[in-house]
Amino acid sequence: RRFIYEPFPVESSLHEQLTDHLNAEIVAKTIKTREEAIDYVTWTYFFRRLTANPAYYDQQAALLEQPTFDKQRDMLANYIERLMNKCLDELIRSGCIELKEGVPLRTGEIPSALVEPTKLGRVASLYYLGHRTVAQFQRSLSREGLGFVELMRVLCECPEYDELPVRHNEDKMNAEFAEACPLEVDLAIQAYDSPHTKAFLLLQAHMWGLALPINDYKTDLKTVLDRSIPLIQAMVDIAAEEAQLRSTVNLILLLQCLHQSHQPWKSSLACMPHFNEKTLKILAGMGIEAVPELIERQRTLQKDLQKLNLPNADAYKEVLQLLQEMPRLRVRVELRILDPEDPTQAPEAPPAEGGEGAPPKRREGELG
Repeated sequence: RRFIYEPFPVESSLHEQLTDHLNAEIVAKTIKTREEAIDYVTWTYFFRRLTANPAYYDQQAALLEQPTFDKQRDMLANYIERLMNKCLDELIRSGCIELKEGVPLRTGEIPSALVEPTKLGRVASLYYLGHRTVAQFQRSLSREGLGFVELMRVLCECPEYDELPVRHNEDKMNAEFAEACPLEVDLAIQAYDSPHTKAFLLLQAHMWGLALPINDYKTDLKTVLDRSIPLIQAMVDIAAEEAQLRSTVNLILLLQCLHQSHQPWKSSLACMPHFNEKTLKILAGMGIEAVPELIERQRTLQKDLQKLNLPNADAYKEVLQLLQEMPRLRVRVELRILDPEDPTQAPEAPPAEGGEGAPPKRREGELG
């Protein structure tokens, strides 16, 4: 009867995610030293429950047979000390924070170590990501420029997708679904019962327009897409910080493909409204493979659209208006090969102060 009529207290789970909370507070300058981090924890609900039910959080507290006030206080202090050291060590190993030597405020006082955020820690705080996620991204993106498919695998292997549900017998569905997907699953590092493999398959289904096996996959796809946007934005910042141009460009392309439900190897004409595979074949027969080539045919644009057999007049007007409103850019590149300067010629003296100097002499060269 006691378990029925007396409710259990709600325990805190802050100690399981304390590392990411501390990183956010360090970035916000709320915590600047290790002592301030300990003081921050003492003002949380977690600390109140720790003092009320220490055995739930610390196994050593459960071993005390007759705990006195002093023993319990020392035990809680040791637990907070171990927990804080563990969290700060994890942030240091992930590259999110740095410890620097502090300045003593008084003579003879031991200085407290200063805690300062790094660029990686700021990225994790800005996009609400875990420290393990940004550390994994940094290790992967620091290598030579990655391709489109490689970046998709890096995205899907991040710890943020660890909680993606894989239900009973969905490993068999994933194996069957993988046969219909254009990109192969790397079984050396992936398994069909892994949430990361499922995320990789769902992203392919979104970009290639594949039918999902069951309705539960639609809910999972929404979860994957909602989380993928901040993940890719964080990857763009990290790749740019690592000076990896190819990875940065491919990440921006991946973000656009997810927004438009499109894959990069398909013609840009497929993004136009009312265009289907038959329409693309007709345009290919006219020598048009991309949207810029269609925009350039301004003189014959209306006649060309009439040959596409669009559904109705409204569709024809919509496509025509869209193409006419698209900007037409002209770029002219000039490469001038300069003649080498004569090393024996003395440099020209600068103009006198207050006077007008002669215009700079233009070096002659050949256009290439």
